[in-house]
Amino acid sequence: MITCVVISSDKAVAPENLYGTTKMAAEKLTLAASATYEQTQFHLVRYGNVINSRGAVLEVFQRLLAQGEPCLPVTHLDMSRFFMTLTDAVSLVSMALMQPGSGYCFVPHLSAFTLRMLLQILLGRLDLRETVDYHLLGIQPGEKLHESLMTQSEQRRTLWRPGALASGDCYAIAPAASTPAQRAAMLPDWHPFHWNGRYASGQAGRQLSLEGLYAHLVLLQGISRFPALPTLMPVHENGQRVFQPVQSLMAERV
Repeated sequence: MITCVVISSDKAVAPENLYGTTKMAAEKLTLAASATYEQTQFHLVRYGNVINSRGAVLEVFQRLLAQGEPCLPVTHLDMSRFFMTLTDAVSLVSMALMQPGSGYCFVPHLSAFTLRMLLQILLGRLDLRETVDYHLLGIQPGEKLHESLMTQSEQRRTLWRPGALASGDCYAIAPAASTPAQRAAMLPDWHPFHWNGRYASGQAGRQLSLEGLYAHLVLLQGISRFPALPTLMPVHENGQRVFQPVQSLMAERV
């Protein structure tokens, strides 16, 4: 049997621009095909931002800084996005290809960051100055302040498998017409998941700490690509709680 995996993104959830609308349409067509063609398996995967890819905000900011741009263009400091690495993306598709059944949408458990956090790391300071470090463009037409990876109706038929991916857990949104018994029979290694709130990048519990984002970026690109961030991580010396730059602590770990 042939298996087809269609790549979608968080832009397909309550879309506000043409790109998101086409992704949503692709999802609907895939789910319709899964209910029509019995000799082919159809699955979906939903991505967040592939953080180290060409055209992603990290690459754009780093390119502008390398060109000597003193003031970076920012839509909104609190704008948040889910992110994953290219390795995470490949792992998600590979996992989806191996799953039985048809019509499931696989969504990784992702963390999020804000543009404020990214600027603080790239510029090496916490006190960002408007018109000096950045200039605000405002949220553009078709953009969202925060993204979501599932609708609330999808959450009611979502399964969960801890450790399904090398990077962590994964969720499976079951076909709308499926019953709990059918889901359990089709994906016996997955468990019903009861959500508390929305799966949105703006939720505090979804966002990494500044130190956590810094660690991810260092592992992606190496510690030499980022300036030191002072007085962030607490350490204990002679019984006293003091602070040490993230850079020096990460150097000890990498």
